[in-house]
Amino acid sequence: MFDIGFSELILLAILGLLVLGPKRLPKAARMVGAALRRARASWLSVKSELEQEIEQADLKEALKQTTEEFRRAGKDLDSAARRDLIDPLEKAAGEARQAARLPGVPPRSGGQTPATAADRAAQGPVDSAATPPEADPGTGAADRDDAARGGAGKDQDPPG
Repeated sequence: MFDIGFSELILLAILGLLVLGPKRLPKAARMVGAALRRARASWLSVKSELEQEIEQADLKEALKQTTEEFRRAGKDLDSAARRDLIDPLEKAAGEARQAARLPGVPPRSGGQTPATAADRAAQGPVDSAATPPEADPGTGAADRDDAARGGAGKDQDPPG
């Protein structure tokens, strides 16, 4: 920090002894030493904070580069998957659809195959007034279970 050699230190000690005297020189040396220690501690604190900031900036830059590399790798993987897997599968599915279409049979619509549509047409109209037994509010699940087992319901006495 300061380029002070041994001879300069001896000269400063003699000057301090002459100016301050033998009684005040030790007290002045302690005060100067304490001030130098505080200055050195402050300098080290500032230095370590700067090093941490530089390190964080380096880490942020490295993180940014790594993120960009992963983003590019993801795009490359996406395009490779599309090129090698998805496109051939879509092409094969289209060919299978074309091969499955027979002359005179319309393509699927509404999620029904031609066979299921014909089966439903043969069944006739659906009676909307008919209520399934599960929807009957007078019959509870326990009564249905007892009736299915042939047992007595709540209102009947047990056989015996």
